[in-house]
Amino acid sequence: MHFSTPDGSTDAPRNALTSHGWEIVDHALPFGSVPEKSTVIVVDETISPVLTDLSDEQFAALRDLIERECRLLWVTAG
Repeated sequence: MHFSTPDGSTDAPRNALTSHGWEIVDHALPFGSVPEKSTVIVVDETISPVLTDLSDEQFAALRDLIERECRLLWVTAG
């Protein structure tokens, strides 16, 4: 998931998961094509804060993922 415009900075984690057998599908706003009950990994927060300043569109997208019972893994910087 990309709550901001993808810029290649999250390629390393995606490539690492792919090399371990995960099937990765990138999605950017809006998230309408994400199937219900999907496992969603958000890595944007490893680059810069997202939750502290969500736009209305980002908040609505997050709420939609929760309502569709997606499993969220939100990865942050150490």
